[in-house]
Amino acid sequence: MSVVRGLKKTAEPGVHEGHNIVRFRMLFGLRQRELARLMHISQKKLSVMENTESLEEEFKQKIAGILGIRKIFLEMSDRDIRGLFTERSGEAGEDGKMVTITTGEKGTIHPIEKVTELYEEIRRRDRQIYEMELSRLRQENEELKKKK
Repeated sequence: MSVVRGLKKTAEPGVHEGHNIVRFRMLFGLRQRELARLMHISQKKLSVMENTESLEEEFKQKIAGILGIRKIFLEMSDRDIRGLFTERSGEAGEDGKMVTITTGEKGTIHPIEKVTELYEEIRRRDRQIYEMELSRLRQENEELKKKK
């Protein structure tokens, strides 16, 4: 029997770490394909992980770092995660309400700000990849010109 790397056998009662990945991925507006790319794994492997009740520490640490959250959020029960989300009146939005995540030590995370940060990071990385590829193609073009 083969074991997929990233999975472990036991989980705390009421905790589904894979579903917690889905919750935070969706909160930050990331598609499965995008998160898998950031993690350097296949979308299929991420799908398996998202449907797995309990994950290895290394995998949780990696995904928490990419999402910019504390690993403990991935280890929380459904009830505890729902308790993280609170509404405050009069801060933002057309209806005068804003969803925030209270994290204790870190203070409050505003999801739209986090999504914006992630989007900017993805754009910055994509730009770096584009520039590296463009540089490589220019160099190849120069080499081909020299050969002629």
